[in-house]
This record gives sequence, structure tokens and C-alpha cells, in this order.
Amino acid sequence: MLLILFITASSTQAAAFPSWSFSLKAGAYQPNAAGYDINYGDPRAVRGDLELGYKITRRIEVGLSVGYFMDNGLALGAVSGTPSGVKQKLVLIPTQLYLVYQFAFNDGQIFVPYLGGGYTHITYRRSVEGQGTIMGGKDGYHARAGLKFLLNRLEPSTADKLYQTSGIMNTYFLLEGQYARVNGFDDSSVDLGGWSYFGGLQFEF
Repeated sequence: MLLILFITASSTQAAAFPSWSFSLKAGAYQPNAAGYDINYGDPRAVRGDLELGYKITRRIEVGLSVGYFMDNGLALGAVSGTPSGVKQKLVLIPTQLYLVYQFAFNDGQIFVPYLGGGYTHITYRRSVEGQGTIMGGKDGYHARAGLKFLLNRLEPSTADKLYQTSGIMNTYFLLEGQYARVNGFDDSSVDLGGWSYFGGLQFEF
């Protein structure tokens, strides 16, 4: 009888799946705003995001992400309409509430595609040399798609030690694309959203 209970408990433990995820992501950001290239040039500055997710089921996850993006450029001349010698700086802080569906069908699945989207709020701060700072925020939405690669399979012993010491069950390398439209739900307003292309790490625990 004790043996049966032990086997049942072991099977239940093996079938358990992580409840939480934490992601570190960084990559290029391409804003939608017209004239952005003229104001801030190319190549793009780097955007970084931190995400914390809760797994409702093995495949469905809800979460919160906070990002940071900063770019420097030259303000346009009022008469010429071309970049002047006046420096400007733009800071964007995207905050997102998201829902993600992961195509995860079994433990140890190496490649895990996923789709998702949700609400986006971007806080902005634009500083122009000699002209002060403008701050504000806008609401909108985003969609995302990506692919996760399970790193546990590359170093099983290291993955086991990580689980024993920190409770992290799975470690993934991820690639993700996002598109956001953040104009306060007003098509006549400036859109702070755009395309983001991320690489990063995700830890499930």
C-alpha cells in the first residue's frame, strides 16, 4: 500500500508544470511615428523588457511586462524642417498586460511556438535642449508571436542543479516579434507604438 502511494506521489510530481515565468528580453524597436527616422536617425536604439507571467494552464499564461527605450536625435528646424543642431532625447516606458497561448504539448518539448497580445500603455518623455520637457502617456494594444527553445536539453545536469538550488524548472532562449498600436485609440493622434524584435531568456518556476 505504501509503495502504491509513493508511486502515485512520484507520478504527480513528474506531471507538475511551472506556475510562473520570468523573462529578460532586448532588441530593436521601430516606432510607427511619421518622421521618426528624420528626428532620430538610424540604426535603432535598443529596447529592453522584463516580464513576469502566471500560468493558468500549461499553455495559457497571463502577465505583466515593463520596458525601457531611449533614443537621441536632433530637433527639426521650425522653418527648414530639417535636423538642426538642437539636441533632443526621447524616453519610452511601455507597460503591457498580456495573454499568451503556448503550443506546448508535452514535458521536454524543445521548440515551443506562442501567440499572444493585450493592453499597452506607453509613458513618454521628450526633452529638447533649451525648450524643456514634455511628458505624458497613451493607451493602446499589441500583438506578439515567438518561438522558445528549451535549453535544458543541452545541459541536463546543469538544469537539474539549477532546479535543486533555485526551483527553476525550465530555461528557454526565445525569439519574439511584437507590433503595438498606441495612439490613445484615436487614429488622428501620434502613434507611439511600432515593431519590436526581441531575443532573450525565460525562466519557468
